[in-house]
Amino acid sequence: MEKAAKQLRVAAFLFVQSIFWYHQYFTIHLYIVSFDKLNNMKTILIVDDSLSMRDLLRFTLEKFDYEVLVGMDGKDAQKFLDGREIDLIITDLHMPIMDGIEFIKYVRQTETYQYPPILFLTTETQTEKKKQAKDAGATGWIIKPFSPPKLIGAINKVLVG
Repeated sequence: MEKAAKQLRVAAFLFVQSIFWYHQYFTIHLYIVSFDKLNNMKTILIVDDSLSMRDLLRFTLEKFDYEVLVGMDGKDAQKFLDGREIDLIITDLHMPIMDGIEFIKYVRQTETYQYPPILFLTTETQTEKKKQAKDAGATGWIIKPFSPPKLIGAINKVLVG
């Protein structure tokens, strides 16, 4: 009798755990589905001279169903400023040919792109660089290295409010 009771308790525990994990999966799945509907295929332009950083950003953003445009530096990214809708720009600070601050200034002088938020990526912790980027028209910054949840959180903050 005691062996049957023990088996019953184990079976009940496993059943409750299964319900718990199903609930967790269902909740997470609903959150992701809701997030996908929220972003409504927004377009994000990423500008970075580092291939590995471009790949990391592209992978993370496409995972959350963003349309991603990629520029290798500020000069290369100008080809995307052709009137198409861009909801957010993420740019590196230090790049050859045209750095992030020059690129931000260029974007803000373009009538069509005066208002989309611009986040800049930097390893700099100097307040002066952040001030220069803000004065140029940046909305905010992300310090490298960053985690994907932190990136998505920053994007949500500037896109959704």
